[in-house]
Amino acid sequence: MKGSMLHIILLLTLNCWLTSYTSFSQTLDKETILGTWDIQGNLMGENGKGWLIPHKQSNADCLPDHTVFTKNHMAREVKYNKSCQERENTFNWTLNEGIITLSKGERSIKWHIEDMKNGKMTIGVPIHPGAEKKLYLLYKKRN
Repeated sequence: MKGSMLHIILLLTLNCWLTSYTSFSQTLDKETILGTWDIQGNLMGENGKGWLIPHKQSNADCLPDHTVFTKNHMAREVKYNKSCQERENTFNWTLNEGIITLSKGERSIKWHIEDMKNGKMTIGVPIHPGAEKKLYLLYKKRN
C-alpha cells in the first residue's frame, strides 16, 4: 500500500512538472517577446528565486527604463537621465531555445529566459562571457 501510494505521488509530481515545463516552452515564441518590457529590478538569491531589489530610475517622474523588441528583430534599450531625456542603445535580437541573443557588431550578450508568466519575464545574464554564474533581472511587459 505504501509503495503504490509513493508511486502515485511520484507520478503526479512528475506530471505537474512536465505540464508546467511544456506550457512554458510552448508559450515562448517570437510573438511573446515582442513589445515593451519595463525593468523591475535585480533578483537576489539562488537562481533568481530570491527577493527583488527594485531598479532605481534616475528620476521617478520619467517613463520607466525599458527594452523594446520589434518584429524586424531590432531591440532598443531605453534609459532616462535626471532630465527625462532618453538614452537609447540598439541591438539585433534572436530567440533560440529560450535564449534571447542581443548583438551589436562583433559583441553579443545572451539573456537566458528563466521564467515567463503573467506578463513578467525573469532573465539570467552571465556575469561575464563564459561564466556559469548569472545576474537575474525581472522585466514586466507594458500593456
